[in-house]
Amino acid sequence: MTSNDQARRIAALAHEKLARDVVILDMQPVCTYTDYFVVCTGNNPRQTKAIWDEVHARLKKDDGLLPRSVAGEAQDYASPIRL
Repeated sequence: MTSNDQARRIAALAHEKLARDVVILDMQPVCTYTDYFVVCTGNNPRQTKAIWDEVHARLKKDDGLLPRSVAGEAQDYASPIRL
């Protein structure tokens, strides 16, 4: 699975949990440590957590993928996930 496929899969999973404003940002031209950012909005902290939980669980279960790091995950769910 390419990094583009992974970004699209994450965006689709977030969309399934009713995330709003789902955007895939191609970061390849501007940085070397990641290819894409998937950014989305939840209506409230509870929904945002549900989006994060769904994306994390499905990537782990279906694809065997785990994020290399998650910035600020303990404080809030608006933080980036690096794969």
